[in-house]
Amino acid sequence: MGYVGSTESARSYTEDPPLRILTHCFSNGKFVISSISSRALNSGCLGGATVLLTVHRMITSRRLAVLRTAVSAFVLDSNPGRGAFDESRRAFASSFQNPIVYYCVYLLLITFYCAAWLRGGLVDGIPRSFIEMREDLNADNLLGWMNKKTPRLYLYSQKDDLISVDAVEEHAQQAEACGFGVRLEKFSDSRHVSHARVYPERYWGSIKNLWQRAVA
Repeated sequence: MGYVGSTESARSYTEDPPLRILTHCFSNGKFVISSISSRALNSGCLGGATVLLTVHRMITSRRLAVLRTAVSAFVLDSNPGRGAFDESRRAFASSFQNPIVYYCVYLLLITFYCAAWLRGGLVDGIPRSFIEMREDLNADNLLGWMNKKTPRLYLYSQKDDLISVDAVEEHAQQAEACGFGVRLEKFSDSRHVSHARVYPERYWGSIKNLWQRAVA
């Protein structure tokens, strides 16, 4: 997860005009969760959440209320997924090329899902942490500078082996139902988080259009 601020963001927080922040989030993270809620913090999951949680704590501790007036936009590249077992298996398969390491991790993954099932932590085969992650991404205060006026862009592909088209589009529909302005950019043959490399002009052009909409 990263963000890009305008030249104004390098100035004192007390100056006008307001900050301008573009947040760009890639994938779900190594295991899952891009969420700053306390329940995600207590879930023990690692990945994209670590960055967002750190940013959230920094904002809270410094009480940077001025961020609430910032102009912002949110880009979701190749996320969010649903967290089904097969999706998680494919994610680990792409991370570990050594077959011995892969099968060891695969056994751990099976253990995790079985333990979650025994604890009642699965809903239709999906860990609650994944479900909560998807819900939290549609929270008004996901980050201190975000609100219902923050437009968002989903960048995804039919050839993504890790995150399905249905998972992304379903979340986009839910975001729209929550009142967020949503745009979708679906690529035909780029792999997971590879859209910018395969279609650079289209990729960055869609982000530029989103940003122009945010600052208009």
